[in-house]
Amino acid sequence: MTIIDETQWSHTLFEKDTDWFLTMLLRSGPVEVDVSFKLTPDEIASIKEDRANLKVLMEKIGDNREAYQDREINPPVWPD
Repeated sequence: MTIIDETQWSHTLFEKDTDWFLTMLLRSGPVEVDVSFKLTPDEIASIKEDRANLKVLMEKIGDNREAYQDREINPPVWPD
């Protein structure tokens, strides 16, 4: 497992085998929860092209979590 990008109290982007996973903190009402998503090949390519696209993806997820629920992993996963 390889950590690709990590910011304490924000997110961890990591690779396991050939899959990429994003675990991030999201505000859900009065609490913050950790959520994990498996990234698509297009999202991976976009982040590889420009790391700033990770922040854009995180904002999209935060604004519309429901649109990503089919790829949400419960319980959240963290690197070993």
